[in-house]
Amino acid sequence: MAAQLIQGNGSPGFVMTVDLKSKSFSVRKVGGEAPAGHSYQMWFVHPTFAGGPRSLGVFRDGAPDITTTLAQYGPEILHNSTFAVSIEPL
Repeated sequence: MAAQLIQGNGSPGFVMTVDLKSKSFSVRKVGGEAPAGHSYQMWFVHPTFAGGPRSLGVFRDGAPDITTTLAQYGPEILHNSTFAVSIEPL
């Protein structure tokens, strides 16, 4: 499964791919750079998560693509989740 994460101005910011069989994902920045003194944080959102969204990692411009696993989550969670990126201070 692949998805584009769109920036507030409507242009693509990130491309995310999820392998549902291995439950791994990667994300690659395709838009502009984070504002000076800031980085990006990837979020995994599902209504059943106690305490709110779960962070999948922080990454900066020029950093390698994030690749991680979602192995602890079942298909019902993976198929009905939202992924988001926020801009965070360093």
